[in-house]
Amino acid sequence: MNAVIFYFCLIVGVQMTPVQGSSCDDRFDNPQGEITTPGFPNRLALNQSLCRFQIDVGSGKIELKFENVSLPDGYIITFASFLYIIGENRLESRNFYTPRHKIDISFIYPGNTSRNSYTGVKLRYKRIPADTCISNHKSLHFDVEIQSPGYPNNYQANLTCEYYIDVYKKKNFIQIGFIDMSFGPNDVFTMYDTNDNSILLGPLTGPRDGIQMNSTNSSSVRIVVNASSTSNGVRKYAFVFREVLQGTCVKEYYSDVGVEQRVSSARETCLHVVRSKKDTFLRLWFESLVISPENFVVVTLRSSRGKIDTWNLTSNDLGHYRRNFEALEKGNWFEIEQTKNVSFDLRFMSYSSGMCPFYKESESFESGFSSPGYPDNLPSNSSCEFYFTAQDETKVVSLKFKELLLSPGDLVTIYDPTRNSIIAKYYRTEQLLVSVKSKGGAIRVVVNTSGNQTTVGRRFLLDHKALSPDVCLIEYVGRAGQFSSVNRSCEFNIFYSAAIELTFKNIKVPENGTIEVFQRTKYPVRNEILGTIKSEDSGTTKYFRNTGGTSGERLISIRTNGASVMFRLNFKPFVSDRIVTLGGSNGTLCSPYYPETYLRGIMQIYHVIVPNGHVMLNFTEMQLTSGRFFNDLVTIYDGNTTSEKGKLGGFEGGTPSVVPAWFLSSSNIITVKFACVEDDALRRKNRFKASYVTKTQVKYCDALKWPNTHPERNLTLPGRTTKYFCNKNYLNPDYKNIFKWVERKCNFGGDWNQGDTLICKRICPRLDEKLKENSTLRWSYSFTYARAPHDGTNVRFTCGFGWELTGGPEIITCTSHGNYSAFPPTCKKLPDRKKNEGSSSNAWKYGVGFGSTAFIIAIVIAVLRGCFGCCSVCESKTASSSIQLESMSTT
Repeated sequence: MNAVIFYFCLIVGVQMTPVQGSSCDDRFDNPQGEITTPGFPNRLALNQSLCRFQIDVGSGKIELKFENVSLPDGYIITFASFLYIIGENRLESRNFYTPRHKIDISFIYPGNTSRNSYTGVKLRYKRIPADTCISNHKSLHFDVEIQSPGYPNNYQANLTCEYYIDVYKKKNFIQIGFIDMSFGPNDVFTMYDTNDNSILLGPLTGPRDGIQMNSTNSSSVRIVVNASSTSNGVRKYAFVFREVLQGTCVKEYYSDVGVEQRVSSARETCLHVVRSKKDTFLRLWFESLVISPENFVVVTLRSSRGKIDTWNLTSNDLGHYRRNFEALEKGNWFEIEQTKNVSFDLRFMSYSSGMCPFYKESESFESGFSSPGYPDNLPSNSSCEFYFTAQDETKVVSLKFKELLLSPGDLVTIYDPTRNSIIAKYYRTEQLLVSVKSKGGAIRVVVNTSGNQTTVGRRFLLDHKALSPDVCLIEYVGRAGQFSSVNRSCEFNIFYSAAIELTFKNIKVPENGTIEVFQRTKYPVRNEILGTIKSEDSGTTKYFRNTGGTSGERLISIRTNGASVMFRLNFKPFVSDRIVTLGGSNGTLCSPYYPETYLRGIMQIYHVIVPNGHVMLNFTEMQLTSGRFFNDLVTIYDGNTTSEKGKLGGFEGGTPSVVPAWFLSSSNIITVKFACVEDDALRRKNRFKASYVTKTQVKYCDALKWPNTHPERNLTLPGRTTKYFCNKNYLNPDYKNIFKWVERKCNFGGDWNQGDTLICKRICPRLDEKLKENSTLRWSYSFTYARAPHDGTNVRFTCGFGWELTGGPEIITCTSHGNYSAFPPTCKKLPDRKKNEGSSSNAWKYGVGFGSTAFIIAIVIAVLRGCFGCCSVCESKTASSSIQLESMSTT
């Protein structure tokens, strides 16, 4: 049944005396009393879908006792945020305790259920003191915590606390996990199955060093903690509970400080939960792990705020998986989820920030380790020792400090205990990463802190692993540096604090030899290859850079394969934004790292400055990257600017580039801007190249002389374009030319590039500016897409039904003088033939005689004096024949 949440409002009213067969919506204000459903004890008489009783005892808490429950299956009783479905939970012989002195008790039931054989509910309530240590809880699918009274302070002696926990859904079970079991040595913790009062766990006395807890296989539990009157010392406890599905394998492990414990894999799919005290840190590590194909192990670090981090381990990751895990904050815990075909041996231990010494075994893979309490500082005036021993006695131990922060007076000493010698000492904060290697099979690290107050920190973070004594491992630290290869196969590690770029020179790689460049990533932990240098690259220069971002481990590895591999490597911080200034009367402009492919994530600006004259720039090679969302760009600007106003042209990745391509500046400066996307360009051959020379003599292009036009400028530099526009009262009739101009480019020989010619025609006035619209005279233009009537445009006139044209031609034409070829006609109304059938006069028959016709024509001629002025296109308009036209003239 789906969970239902009900919200009720407390209604304040007068006190009522409880009686048998109470009415719905009754209120009870006495300190104690009895409540029964309507009809009790004879027959259930609940005739409403919702029946509510309100209880207010005034102060303290409320204890409820159900003495009789006789309801059909499916009935729901809710109180104090708890929901019980009758037929799934037992309420009789149970006491319930509410957290406040006011509650609502509601009965919700289906109306189609037979009630003849049921008597209803009888319960008693009473007020109890507010400090009574007893409570009821409903389990959820996530952890809910219960703490002892006053936690983290001690609870009082001679105190008994009871906690009732029930599931929400039928047939689910309660899972209990412990966070703190520091109750006194004479105190007793016992967990019962509420259904049959059998003991599920205990009696346990405290304090406990650790405990394993499997599923209770119970849907309702009662936890009782009895505090003895003789208990002393630390007295506190905290545990969590949650609801799990029936048959789910869940195992809880609780660790006390400094006690190393072991967890072995289950034979079935299972969830292992490893916890420690709320005020301690937790460390977890795999000693063995075997994962069959298509199976997995998921390690999740959690806190009270939710999931912090997750590591997914599969059969493919066994060579690279992380085997050591550190809780980041106090009270964090780990959840290890496994599938069936998995085998592992897991160790865990909780510790406080001042605990010492520590003993760790180093294996062939890299494992992490940090100072106790990391990232908290180590305590002042303390001394602590850390021992790292190679699991294989034939190997040596390598330590690599990823962080080392020391205050004045602090000292870190690294010993080789097999030879009783000092390997290294550190007196100050190391801004760079530090790497050391033992001569024998162990290393001892001693940390002594002073009483000085720290301003930079007092902690460390390192990786350790076991190496064969003959393994060549050379590590470099810092922001910049250089080194050369050695005459054997070797691994070179560079630890950096920011993005870096690598330049390989003097490369010599024999047949079947390689130089591989890797970057370490965190999520997932793996070596991501940046590139491979092979024998065919001998004698060249190669460039690489790290990808950066949040996934980077700030480690780059160079591995050589072959005794005769040679190179010299320079590394330095990678700068994405660069400005390059090129001078002289001529020279070459190349992409970064040319002739090699340019690296990704670069923004570079070139300023080319010649002593005098103009800069002539010729791009002879252009191959750019096209990305998923953005493309690489090369943009050329006139002068010392990158504004859109000075843009001369450009190139874009993914678009075919035509080279050679010439650009000429109007002064002695030209600017080129190169923007590269963050897409992976390492495996593509992308680059560009241009040469520049000084031009002191430049052949300008004179403006073209087209009728009725004017240019944007009279002289145009080679490589530039000039726009040509129509003069006033003229237009370009090409309806496809939405810009209303024609553009031409000036060639470097002083002549114009081939292109369109601008043809401009005279405009005639628009008729709807001269003739008033009505429904009689209509006209349309022959060029329907033109912006205005122009030279050669025909205008056709028509009249409406019942009218005919008179006094002018049906078609007139716009001329090159800006007027029309004739007067527009007018419309004459046709006579009604039915009314004039007896008349013999044709003039009367058509509604006008010769005299009247002459009179109308005389009036029209007097008012038409010619049309002029600019107008726009009009496909079909109307005008009245009785409205005068302004100075309409004819040719």
